[in-house]
Amino acid sequence: MGKKTAGKWRVEKDELCLDLGDDPSSGSGCYEVWASPDGVELRPTEEGMGSPMQGTLRRQSTSK
Repeated sequence: MGKKTAGKWRVEKDELCLDLGDDPSSGSGCYEVWASPDGVELRPTEEGMGSPMQGTLRRQSTSK
């Protein structure tokens, strides 16, 4: 995804739903979440939401 984004999320019917603003390209919508040892993939559940997004999960740094 490449950039920090602020928004809200919720889990609905076993899907991760994101509200990232009014911009249609923001990625707002609901996704199936697929995890593997290499990372995670968010697969859109609605037509017209674009391609799946891939990423990695990391522990948040606590250093200041």
